[in-house]
Amino acid sequence: MDSESSIIRGKRKLEFLKSFYVLMSILIISSIFAAIALAIPLTERGFYCDDDFITKPYIPHQSVSTFVCAVVSVCMAASAIILIDSFNICYFCTRSEGVSFFTALRSPVIQKYFLITVQCVLFMGCGALVEQTILLMTKKTIGELRPHFIAVCYPNINKYYALCNNITYSTNYIQPKCLDADEDHVKEARMSFPSGHSSFIFYGAVSAILYIRSQRIPISECFKVFCITVQFGYFILAWWVALTRVRDYWHHAWDVLTGALIGSTTAYIIWRCSPLKVKRRQLLSAGSSVKSRVGSDRLDTQMSSSPSVASSET
Repeated sequence: MDSESSIIRGKRKLEFLKSFYVLMSILIISSIFAAIALAIPLTERGFYCDDDFITKPYIPHQSVSTFVCAVVSVCMAASAIILIDSFNICYFCTRSEGVSFFTALRSPVIQKYFLITVQCVLFMGCGALVEQTILLMTKKTIGELRPHFIAVCYPNINKYYALCNNITYSTNYIQPKCLDADEDHVKEARMSFPSGHSSFIFYGAVSAILYIRSQRIPISECFKVFCITVQFGYFILAWWVALTRVRDYWHHAWDVLTGALIGSTTAYIIWRCSPLKVKRRQLLSAGSSVKSRVGSDRLDTQMSSSPSVASSET
């Protein structure tokens, strides 16, 4: 028994170190690229006078602010973790034979479950850094003009009309100076592609959807339908936020679609490279039928040797 317990503890330590090294590698690499992205100069594009895509009105009050978008994205991921983990743990504790609810809650299996949950949260946070790094690097490199660029660059619209009515410039590529405009607004108006709101909201939504799909214990049809409804709600909410960016003239349609693709792809890659893909639900499902005594290694030994746990990866 002592030998088996030592082997199990060794495997746990190896799994933890593997996750730690992967997490630190992603963090270090993304930090390096984040520093590079901050150092990249902003591309200053010009425009043609007949470009109707950048002559929309400037709406300072956005339907969904950057702060609200970030909060909603984090809340989607957090609510998915709380929903699924609460259900899974309650299922394990209420079905564990020979022990009380609170005793089962202190079992080694639950402790391992919580440890992996913490790792999942860290990987999600690291993934958000990767997503924001890719976003900033793309924005500053492309330097696409927002739909309201002319309204920001030329507060006095008559100067724009005078410039474009001049036969010399009416068909030429113009590199604007924006002398009378707010410098911060002009800088912001040069970073349209891709949409940061779409990218971050879809990162949170897809992370939440993948978490629910991979971690839910499939025992209740009613809870399954409820989870599918929640997942669909996450997607609809993310899509609505993305649409508001086009409606408020802060982004073009292709900005929003590309942003959604970046956020969704980053969430999927992080899921594949992290403990998020491990079906911990099988750990709890296998453990719910095993009689054990908390404080001993017997329950943990039986769980770790279970065929369901051994095949826990997708």
